[in-house]
Amino acid sequence: MTIAHVKQLFFIVLGSVITAFGLQFFLLPNHLLDGGVTGVSIIASHLTGTPLGTFLILFHLPFVYLGYRKFGAQFATYSAIGIATLAVLTSVHLDHGFTDTPILAAVFGGMFVGLGVGLVLRNGGIIDGADTIAVLIDRVTVFSVGEAIMAINGLIIALSGFVFGWEEAMYSLIAYFVAH
Repeated sequence: MTIAHVKQLFFIVLGSVITAFGLQFFLLPNHLLDGGVTGVSIIASHLTGTPLGTFLILFHLPFVYLGYRKFGAQFATYSAIGIATLAVLTSVHLDHGFTDTPILAAVFGGMFVGLGVGLVLRNGGIIDGADTIAVLIDRVTVFSVGEAIMAINGLIIALSGFVFGWEEAMYSLIAYFVAH
C-alpha cells in the first residue's frame, strides 16, 4: 500500500466521521435526512426501531457490489470502508443534538454531511449508493449525475414527508441543498 492510498483511506474515514457527526448531532435528532440510501436507511430505522447502522450496511451491499463490477476493486474497498465507518458511528442513535431548531439543524447538518460526503467522493469512494446509481444513469441516459441525484433524492425526501411529517421533509430539503 502506497502513501497515496493511506492518505486516501484517511480522508475517506475522516469524511465518514464528519458525515456521522452531521447526522448524529443535527439531522437525526430533528427527524431530518439528506436523501439517498442513507435517507432510506433513516426511514427504515425509524419505522422498525432497528439501529441505523444495520440498514446502512444492508442497503449499501448491492451498491458496493455494483461499484466493484463497474468501477473496480479499489472503489468498492474504499466505499466499503467509508460505509462501515458511517454505520458504526450511527449505530447508536442520540436523542438530542446541538440544536432543536430545525432550520439550524438543516443548515449545519447539511453542511457537515456535504463536507463529509465530498471528502469521500474526492478520495475515490462513496458513502451513499445513490451516487453509484446516478453515475450509471449518466453513462446510459441523457441525464447528468446531478439531475439523477436530484430526482432520486427528491423522491426519498418526499417519502420522508409521509414518515416524519411535511415540515420535517421541507427542512430535509434545505439540508439536501446545503449538502449538495
